[in-house]
Amino acid sequence: MRHRPFVTACERKGKKLLESPSDKAARRANMATVWMAIFTLVLTLVSGGTLFILHRQLKEMQNGGVDTHALAVAAGKQSDTSKALADLTAKQFAASHQLIESQRASITVAYSSVVAPVTFHDGGLSANFSVVLRNVGWIPATKVKIHYQPYFSRWGENIFSEPLLRQKNFCDKPDQSQEVVWSREGKRIDLKGLTGQNAMTILPGEKKEFQVNFGMGKPTNSDIIKWPPGQPNQTERVYPIVVGCVDYQSGVIPEKHRTGFIFEIQTIYSLGDGMPTMISFGTDVPRGKVVIIQYPFGQGEEY
Repeated sequence: MRHRPFVTACERKGKKLLESPSDKAARRANMATVWMAIFTLVLTLVSGGTLFILHRQLKEMQNGGVDTHALAVAAGKQSDTSKALADLTAKQFAASHQLIESQRASITVAYSSVVAPVTFHDGGLSANFSVVLRNVGWIPATKVKIHYQPYFSRWGENIFSEPLLRQKNFCDKPDQSQEVVWSREGKRIDLKGLTGQNAMTILPGEKKEFQVNFGMGKPTNSDIIKWPPGQPNQTERVYPIVVGCVDYQSGVIPEKHRTGFIFEIQTIYSLGDGMPTMISFGTDVPRGKVVIIQYPFGQGEEY
């Protein structure tokens, strides 16, 4: 008689250490699937048992010569049991949903580095910096696509809400995969990002770097900020902000997820001890003096 060989804990641990990232992702996905199947089985058994009890009660009422009082009592018990079943079903659904959420893919966005200096050409601004996308979830993030749009912010009282509103309005628009579109007036509108054909897959724990590279048209007079306000000898400044989002799915589950991001582009005029400030209009900024800051009042939509 053949016996199954005994596998020690050390051997199991050794196998896990030798796993490739894709094998590890598949094992975690299978584990999540098993737990979800267990929850579904338990819910089915509990629901079936309760229905069996209700059926027996109904059969007794139909076959027995019960009086009106007993019938009312039985009906009350049936109502209580039905309510308990509904409450249990809701709790099981919430627990299953919580389990799925705890195991799903989850993408974070963080600033990485400045790739090129900020330059001006015919009044238009160009910039290039990189961000890191990381999957902090348990299963692969699939169909990962990045969309972003730069614009010149007008310094004022709306600075605390305008970027968040811009981010939401931009990311909620359908078909954001085009590189450039043109308005009816013939004005260039930059809509850069990955197309559907270039969508990525990011495994659990994996990081991928992505370059946010764009060019903007010449700012309007209202886009140019006189700085400092109310002071003599003002200089002309611009305040470029990039809003965008990462759209993705969790494994093969069709539900869509999103992580928003908002970055400010500023400069420092004194290396080492300088505070970030707005960029002087028309003046190129060396790579070492470009400052990329994540917007401090939120990064937009996330679900």
